[in-house]
Amino acid sequence: MTKTDAYAESSGLVRIYRSLLSANTRARIDRRVPLRLRFAVKRIAGLGRVVPTPARVAFAVASRAHRSFYRGEGRALALDGVRHVAALADTAQSPLESRRKNLLTVLGALEAAGIDHFCVRGLKDTTSTVAVASDDWAAVTSLLSQLASDTTGYLALVYGDAEPVEVRGRPGYRRLIARRAHAAAAVRVAWFRTDSTGRAVYGERYSCEIQRWERSDGGRLTAPLRNAVAPFVSDQHEAVLASDSLFTRLAPADRNPLPDVRTRIEFTDGRPDDVLFPIDVVFTWVDGADAEWQRKRAEHSPDSYHEESANETRYRSRDELKYALRSIEMNAPWVRNIYVVTDDQRPSWLDESVPGLTLVDHRDIFSDTSVLPTFNSHAIETQLHHIEGLSEHFIYFNDDMMLGAEVIPQHFFHANGITKFFLSPVNEPQGDPTADDVPVTIAAKNNRRLLKQHFGTSLTQKMKHVPYALRKSVLEEIEAKFSDEIRVTMGNKARSRDDISLLSSFYQHYAFSTGRAVPGRIRYSYLDLRKGDARRTMGLLLAMRDQQAFCANATSVGEQEVTAEELREFLESYFPVPSRFER
Repeated sequence: MTKTDAYAESSGLVRIYRSLLSANTRARIDRRVPLRLRFAVKRIAGLGRVVPTPARVAFAVASRAHRSFYRGEGRALALDGVRHVAALADTAQSPLESRRKNLLTVLGALEAAGIDHFCVRGLKDTTSTVAVASDDWAAVTSLLSQLASDTTGYLALVYGDAEPVEVRGRPGYRRLIARRAHAAAAVRVAWFRTDSTGRAVYGERYSCEIQRWERSDGGRLTAPLRNAVAPFVSDQHEAVLASDSLFTRLAPADRNPLPDVRTRIEFTDGRPDDVLFPIDVVFTWVDGADAEWQRKRAEHSPDSYHEESANETRYRSRDELKYALRSIEMNAPWVRNIYVVTDDQRPSWLDESVPGLTLVDHRDIFSDTSVLPTFNSHAIETQLHHIEGLSEHFIYFNDDMMLGAEVIPQHFFHANGITKFFLSPVNEPQGDPTADDVPVTIAAKNNRRLLKQHFGTSLTQKMKHVPYALRKSVLEEIEAKFSDEIRVTMGNKARSRDDISLLSSFYQHYAFSTGRAVPGRIRYSYLDLRKGDARRTMGLLLAMRDQQAFCANATSVGEQEVTAEELREFLESYFPVPSRFER
């Protein structure tokens, strides 16, 4: 991926084009304008990030006129969407950290000024909410205006629930905000934060919203905007302390709770839709370049009925696991433990001593170790629920699956334990297995046959290649009920004609048919490294950063594959902050 490609997809003009036209309208244009012409126009638009534009000139003037706001120790200039902003440089940054630091800055200022306040459970997990009484509003808005001006903060006014979800903030030195705040229901304050490389920017999505609660003669404080718990609270109750983890589902529910904040008793109880059970993550990983692994594979030379079963790309490691772990630490900090299942292999960069991560060997989970070694992912997947200490609810990742934006447990599980799955719009081929079917299709047809025998319905859709939410007890039930099929799949050293795909399809349909899984929704992108538009897809992912999940996978056929160096550059740009699991 060249820098010009990145400029083309993330330029301000291209972003404006996307914001002004609906997805359907852009799709109609795409069908009528050749791809090469569209991309050439984008490349020209991308030059706007190199050649000065009116917006860049205006920003340059403002940054010189208010030099102390934009420049100084610990500050950086960053690009957020279509505009340049002043940002705080931070070596350890994530969505949860950005939200938390913004909240702490506001709480510290309120406490220093002696202004009473309490935290509220708002409607968004990325935004913190703080309530103050209406008779303190003038002092609060003056304080926030000065705070934002002194610390590179951005302010926005909120007047009611009917407003757009995102309200763009203005630099704190613009005193116009303070003069208009008397009529607002809330003020949002945010600090743009960027990592040490300046590649990832966390902005107003993680703002702190300070609301003006009206004090009434009846001893109530009434909320000006909707929240997740209470329209009003008693003015007679004293503030209490509670973990900030209560106020965002991004935070861990059962370990390392966030520090305490001031709140009211009404906001200290959990809600019925809160996920309180622990959730683990399981990866399967192999390094196909490892000499010992290659020796074992050559010695056992598993038969393969299809060239895709033995394709070397299935076993190639491009250090995707490193970036997948970064993506979890950044975007799913609520995960309890991570298990990496391998064939007695160790990534050279992995620090095994870090709590929360365990390497698991095939020998430790296979109920029949005589079938080892195995080179069949379907076989390995039939045994993952045997991992010692694994939680009842867990999420299975292939090592090429990444979390591209923050997710919460509710994306994968309901609070009552029901799992979610993500159907693809693509249909599975119908009919009996044929000699031309690729392994994944053979397994799907075997799944269909078993499910139809037991439930009378026919599997018709593929699943998206995204992390799979699973329950250990359901897998144990499947293992007991379909013991012959599980045993056969477990014993196949390479993908075979009688495999089932337990974790990526069979489980989801079985659990749905027995009332323990339902369809879910997730924003997802598939990056096929062998397709001609792979570099453009990488540019789009970097420019938008709005996909909750994506995978970087290489199919067995197609055009020239993206090089390992290009993929590493892309993943480093997307996930620049090392995780605690790296040496």
